[in-house]
Amino acid sequence: MAKKSNEPDEPVERNELLEAIGLLFREARHKAKLTQKQVAEATGLTQAYIYLVESGGQNLTVMSLQRLADAVGVRIRDLMPEGPDAPPGAAMLDRLAEGFAAFAEQYRRHTERDAQIAEAVRGAQRAFERLGAVPARTESPLAAEDHKAEEAHPS
Repeated sequence: MAKKSNEPDEPVERNELLEAIGLLFREARHKAKLTQKQVAEATGLTQAYIYLVESGGQNLTVMSLQRLADAVGVRIRDLMPEGPDAPPGAAMLDRLAEGFAAFAEQYRRHTERDAQIAEAVRGAQRAFERLGAVPARTESPLAAEDHKAEEAHPS
């Protein structure tokens, strides 16, 4: 007997594919700032069904997957895990962009901190020079040895 199109799909044992789809759907739902209840209302599915999808315990039909994708504003493709030869989907590109943005912010903070430290060292050196506590702009012992070597063996 054929199943009615509005009946929910059957829950199943969890597997990697369903768990990956559930994770991608949850990320898309969070990005869309929707609750499970809001998605359930938009799709005509139950909140329990949405929970099962997100936890990888729901075998979906293509139509159910399409309804879920439409509810969160993505394509079905974006809810499918990428294979080794597949071009990255929007969800993967978003995760990469977020990662790069976090890295860039961390790099900016470190660069800014390094500049602050360098300025503090220059300020301290100027203060010591004004006090006559250290000779002005001395060379390191290694730099002095390099100059001696150059003088001994001119090019």
